[in-house]
Amino acid sequence: MRGLAEKYDTFIFDWDGTIITTTELRKLDSKLDFRLLFKRRESMKHLGNVKNEVKNSGSLLYKIYFRDSRKMRKVERDIKNKVYALAINIVLSFTRPRLHNGVREMLQEMNDKGKTVAVFTNGNVDRIMKEAEMLKIGDYFTAMLSAQSVNRLKPNPLGLEVLIKGISADKKRTLYIGDMVDDIVTAKRAGVASCAIADGLDRKEDLKESDPTYIFRSMEEFKKHI
Repeated sequence: MRGLAEKYDTFIFDWDGTIITTTELRKLDSKLDFRLLFKRRESMKHLGNVKNEVKNSGSLLYKIYFRDSRKMRKVERDIKNKVYALAINIVLSFTRPRLHNGVREMLQEMNDKGKTVAVFTNGNVDRIMKEAEMLKIGDYFTAMLSAQSVNRLKPNPLGLEVLIKGISADKKRTLYIGDMVDDIVTAKRAGVASCAIADGLDRKEDLKESDPTYIFRSMEEFKKHI
């Protein structure tokens, strides 16, 4: 197999279960959170309108957090919603995020090779940014976008399409990496290659059935193929 860095210029990662490890409690929560399940069902009702939404996505692009402006925009959001910012800090003080083995080294190698690295997740963007700050990996990412920010959860591909447009990526040279079947389906619907990491939220057997372009047992194995 050719090195992935030879085939792709843009690498977009899911967050929970892919970049950071996931606990059994978080796994259970992802399956039972009725708010997210409802939003996911609502998102699926709009699949037929994705092309038009992407075409008219100018108003959605500002929801992307770009590296050069992230700190300023984060401060602005924290000032506007101090109660929520406090809640995030309290939760993270008890459930400190932890990177999967090899992630930091992988991100450094991506940056050294001049690759564009971004995040697209269903997770709340304020939490993701705070976790990235705590883990000291925020500067590795060119941009971050939460599907919640565009009101279309995965496997609706709108958010991924908007992010690709926002960072001016070539779809043929873009790889989306995630740990759930929804990630693989989202990538396919957006017309980009997909990579499944089989030590996150979904079982390896289910990931195989979703037919990703690549599948690796862990981020450490993924790193070996860069």
